[in-house]
Amino acid sequence: MLSKVSQNFYFLGLKPTKPIFQKSNYSLNITKLFSGDFLMVVFTQYYTSFFKFMSGLGVR
Repeated sequence: MLSKVSQNFYFLGLKPTKPIFQKSNYSLNITKLFSGDFLMVVFTQYYTSFFKFMSGLGVR
């Protein structure tokens, strides 16, 4: 799942900046990894708070 999120973020946000990182694959990998992890954290936080909100309304 993390790789899928990383791929989506790569297509959405990192593809335009790919030539900058082409000379250093290491930098590109670090950037993709960080971006994927960051995106996963954001999604986790959002969905957790969303489900807490829904259960608070009594929706199961």
